[in-house]
Amino acid sequence: MNGLFKLISWEAARPIAVRYDKVYLTENSQNVRKVEGRVIHPDKTRKAEWDGYGRCVIRNKRNRDYDISLQ
Repeated sequence: MNGLFKLISWEAARPIAVRYDKVYLTENSQNVRKVEGRVIHPDKTRKAEWDGYGRCVIRNKRNRDYDISLQ
């Protein structure tokens, strides 16, 4: 296994303030390679991206506050 997680793990770990818009899967399996989505705040919604390990990037900057812990 290459350390990436399946879509079911991503859905189970999704925080309430996060919405997934687009999910990219690897070619040979159903592992998630990249996720595009939004972080929802009461006053502002931000576009965000997560890599296959759950690390968040907003506006080309790493943002650890919104990392998704996958297991």
